[in-house]
Amino acid sequence: MAPIIVLMTNALRLDDHPALSAACASGAPVIPVFILDDEGAGNWQLGGARRWWVLQSLQALSKVLDDKGSRLVLKAGRTREEVAGLIESMQPSAIYMTRAYSPMGRRAQEEIHMLCESRGVACRRFAGNLLIEPEEIRT
Repeated sequence: MAPIIVLMTNALRLDDHPALSAACASGAPVIPVFILDDEGAGNWQLGGARRWWVLQSLQALSKVLDDKGSRLVLKAGRTREEVAGLIESMQPSAIYMTRAYSPMGRRAQEEIHMLCESRGVACRRFAGNLLIEPEEIRT
């Protein structure tokens, strides 16, 4: 069975993670991946304090995954190119991710979606960072 890659980029946790939960529920092997994309971040590159927080979070997440018999795949580079490389090397059936809301994040996820579509790989985005999704607000 082909694996499902779960991009952990904006949800560095195991609990309350709809994308990860859906991947696990599928019965397919799950590969959690974090991509540090400083180049694509433009003016929103991580500062010193935020970079420290991300490093600490990645170390904690990696340890929890190791304890569960899994491992966190770490990549650095342009998100689109890194995902293309993952598709080529891992031959996943799908890529799951937590929905991004910033213009930069949405643009990156659209690129991933188009890349997946062109390679015959399913791509699903899941809510998971907000209590209420923006389109659910009526007033």
